[in-house]
Amino acid sequence: MAIADGRESVTGKSLCVYSQEETPEFRRRMDAWLADITAYLRDESGANYVSLILSGGYGRGWGAFVESPEGPNPVNDLDLVLVTRTRLPREVTQRLSHGATELISPHSRFETDSLTPLDLHADVMNLTRSDLERMPPGQFSYDLLESGRVIDGESILSQPLNFPASAIDPAAALLSIGNHSSSVYESYLVGLIAPEQMRLNLFSFAAKAAGAAGSAVLLAHRRYSALPDNRLLTLESMAMSGDLDNLTASEPEFVYLVREGVMARGFCSAQRLEDAAHYYRNARRAMMAAAQYCVQRLLQTTVTSPVETAVAIAERWRSEYLETTADPLWKSVARHILEKAGLRPVRASWRVRAPVYASAVALFAALSLDNSLNPTVDDQATRAAARILRLEDPMGGFEGWKRTAEAMVVALKRQNWTR
Repeated sequence: MAIADGRESVTGKSLCVYSQEETPEFRRRMDAWLADITAYLRDESGANYVSLILSGGYGRGWGAFVESPEGPNPVNDLDLVLVTRTRLPREVTQRLSHGATELISPHSRFETDSLTPLDLHADVMNLTRSDLERMPPGQFSYDLLESGRVIDGESILSQPLNFPASAIDPAAALLSIGNHSSSVYESYLVGLIAPEQMRLNLFSFAAKAAGAAGSAVLLAHRRYSALPDNRLLTLESMAMSGDLDNLTASEPEFVYLVREGVMARGFCSAQRLEDAAHYYRNARRAMMAAAQYCVQRLLQTTVTSPVETAVAIAERWRSEYLETTADPLWKSVARHILEKAGLRPVRASWRVRAPVYASAVALFAALSLDNSLNPTVDDQATRAAARILRLEDPMGGFEGWKRTAEAMVVALKRQNWTR
């Protein structure tokens, strides 16, 4: 089931690939896995089935792979959107995700609602045809509609986008920063459970986070693109024209750090995995610079450190910066989820995501890793994260950081806030 749609990015790179550095063997294995997953989801959906979309990095042709004794494998997850005529219950979608995972990674230990090893898995999301037709402007919807690939069924993405990238709320920059901050050190947390995966996940998510730092800056300027190479060209153009002077004054190598992550992520070579700590440090620099810049630009506040950045996100977040439902029931459910994860309820005036994402920024700032991936923790940043999350009696040192980070990650995963 080779997939070829003939699209190209502005740099001329074909999107008829899964990864910019893929090998013929990796492509063959991916084609076979996706054929099996497609047949499974078609059979399970029956007459309700419309299409299957490959989204995320593999959909846009910028996914990552790693060599293994069995052959080249994708890294972490395959993002799939199952389009149906009527919406599926959440428990059905979860069952389909587990079933699809069994086809590509039978021994995967990944779970969607708890802190588990970040093993290879399939992430199946369900949307209806009307969902796709009415998707509001946002980073996820823009990426899906602009760079997702229909691999089976109706050509559901053949219509042009009904909104430009400039229509995306610039506050998506802050969500992206918080989301990718947590993803990086989640791989360090679970590395203690699965040490053989730690360097792989740490490198992969760090390289991805460096790229996300660039995306956040572009979102804040309403100049986002779905394709990584297009984003790099835009960033470089903005830097040369002086549009990013306030950013490069604090981090002169920002564009270089973003480029390094974007270009390295496609192939998780042995040397890159050995240098995981280097990529972590550079991703941390890029993300902290982007966080401070975006907070200053979007919230009209002056912050001088990652800790102040995190507090500013939590304290200054307003409805005009983030479009979410104002339904009181949604807020009460979200607060309940936070309590189940060991967190106190957030103030009703806050958007429920804000404190969790803000704590992610503070926790990323708190954790430094040496070349052997041994941790050094900044207690001030850890306490700031614990305070934002309303954790009682925060511990110091690595154990305090780990406890706070675990609570934050579980809260995100249980509410599926990373989408």
